[in-house]
Amino acid sequence: MQSHWLNKQDHNKLIIFFTGWSFDYKPFEFLNCEDFDVLIIYDYNDLELPQIPEYIPLLPRTAAETKKPQPGFPTIWNEPG
Repeated sequence: MQSHWLNKQDHNKLIIFFTGWSFDYKPFEFLNCEDFDVLIIYDYNDLELPQIPEYIPLLPRTAAETKKPQPGFPTIWNEPG
């Protein structure tokens, strides 16, 4: 994989964007990313992820890490009835 920092200003929030087939970072350079660092990942010929700095997670990484959905976000898993 290849990566490109669209915005890297040491914000507390990070968006990791995986492009689709045949895209690199260039079509996304127009995006306004004032409050976020943005890392674009593309070219999946090599499946090794780039080194990504540690950020404070805003959302749980997996559904198993929480029993309750985060306010303002849709529930994407079914809880056992």
